[in-house]
Amino acid sequence: MNRLHHVQRSGTAGYMDAIYEHTKGVTQKSDVFSFGVVLFEVLFWRKAWPATDDVESFVQRARSHYEEGTLEDMVDTDTREEIDDKSFKIFSETAYSCLKDQRAQRPSMNQIVRQLEKALELQKKFQNYVRSPPGVLVTERSGGESSEVISFDRLKVINVF
Repeated sequence: MNRLHHVQRSGTAGYMDAIYEHTKGVTQKSDVFSFGVVLFEVLFWRKAWPATDDVESFVQRARSHYEEGTLEDMVDTDTREEIDDKSFKIFSETAYSCLKDQRAQRPSMNQIVRQLEKALELQKKFQNYVRSPPGVLVTERSGGESSEVISFDRLKVINVF
């Protein structure tokens, strides 16, 4: 694994890997940590920096809410209603895994991308379901090439190609 050592402090407080403070060395896993902070910013619709007057840091709050199962308390109510439960779970698990204390326990960027793609796929299906008219379920198959429309009031399935 490649490592870069800095003589002077570099990076933005709130986004820096805590291990950096001790080693002054950065790795790809340091970037993963910073990306995890950004993922939580997206989820919470709050910036990690500049820090507020709160005693706890943004990262500590994100971790503790995740671990205590109260993550939804940090998410804007309107935003939470628009996120699929499974997508939310994958997204938040991914963000949390990026903030692990030990660099070796953090996922690679390839693993993160795969997880976020899963979350996005679930979210797209959820949005199609939410946007369909009452009594109608719309689902997509393989890249949107075909879709099924299921009308609950007439109990019939129509395939559209």
